[in-house]
Amino acid sequence: MNLILFLLPASILRFWNEENRYPLATTNTPQSDMAGIRGEEDDVNEGLPKLETTPESTTTSTTFVMRNEDHTLGNALRIVISRNPNVTFCGYSVPHPLESKMHLHIQTKGEEEDETLLPGLKEIMSMCDHLGDVFDEAESEYYISSGR
Repeated sequence: MNLILFLLPASILRFWNEENRYPLATTNTPQSDMAGIRGEEDDVNEGLPKLETTPESTTTSTTFVMRNEDHTLGNALRIVISRNPNVTFCGYSVPHPLESKMHLHIQTKGEEEDETLLPGLKEIMSMCDHLGDVFDEAESEYYISSGR
């Protein structure tokens, strides 16, 4: 269950400032056991916002930069956000394997892209919660049936 919690994008939601549309610039995320595997990226990104937009972003076409994230969250967000009928394009990239950041580009038909990102993150959290519940249920069933 801890592995599933590690993969959740909840840390991003915590830094989202719904009033101002831009993320809060504080990073108080707990350090995981996986920190430092790719290098000392946690030290490099300390004090930087977890989520920000690039300067060339517009209201209908934005690139979000997410620090300390990789393909795990990027591909899940791409799939979930692409299902939205107001989205014309959604893609992600990890600029370099040694850089601990991911770029998520969202282009919409008029809806502001941050109104697309937040529901996508919440949907992924919901999927992870469901997966955790199903796993816990199957694990309990296994132990009951095996007599442990």
